[in-house]
Amino acid sequence: MKCYRCGKGKLTPKRTEIAGEVRGERYSVLAEAMVCGRCGFQALSDAQSAAYTVAISDAYRKQHRLLTSKELKQTRDRLGMSLRRFAEFVGVGLASVKRWEAGLIQDEAHDRLIRLRTDLDAARRNVSEL
Repeated sequence: MKCYRCGKGKLTPKRTEIAGEVRGERYSVLAEAMVCGRCGFQALSDAQSAAYTVAISDAYRKQHRLLTSKELKQTRDRLGMSLRRFAEFVGVGLASVKRWEAGLIQDEAHDRLIRLRTDLDAARRNVSEL
């Protein structure tokens, strides 16, 4: 595919550093993109864009000590729960869990709730703080 910017180079899939902003903070993540070999222009396909969204959201989550999308999925899998059952167990809507696993960042209150409902050590720490 021809480059949209220079019109002379060819866009090819490549793992590259992509910068972005999440909630006013700058992050840079390694992700797959279509890159022009001539001018370096980067474009994302729909699938690449979805993966980038998760990666940059997870960079923010790690910085703020929130559960990443992978950790949320692992927790749900460890409990053997479907999306619907997990949402019911945590006490949130099904759409929220789907969005969190797709890259939307949960707020701190929901993060704490998920930890308290799914992590015995977190629940014990909470009780000891009381």
